[in-house]
Amino acid sequence: MELFLDYAFFAIGIIGCLMFAFCNAPQVSKTYSDKNADGLSSAFLVMQLLGNIFNFLYIEYTNLKSNVWQYPMYVNYVTALVLVIVLIILKDIYDNKNNKQKKNKT
Repeated sequence: MELFLDYAFFAIGIIGCLMFAFCNAPQVSKTYSDKNADGLSSAFLVMQLLGNIFNFLYIEYTNLKSNVWQYPMYVNYVTALVLVIVLIILKDIYDNKNNKQKKNKT
């Protein structure tokens, strides 16, 4: 029974990590398809980026210290970092594009 619970909770952890890791994917898709990032808060993106970096460093430190490797967490934070960086790049591109269009209208 204990082995079953170990595998069951490992599977739950994998599913949770994947869902958290890819929770930004719909926003990346919407921002890219709309070619608009007006609804994205810069403060939110910066806080999410820093939170993922700090959590990744914490996981790495505790893994090295305890010699227990939490591979699902690596997938989680690396994927989340990549998606947040993509959102920051898209926001920069579309905000600059929209600002240029607004200046040309005046």
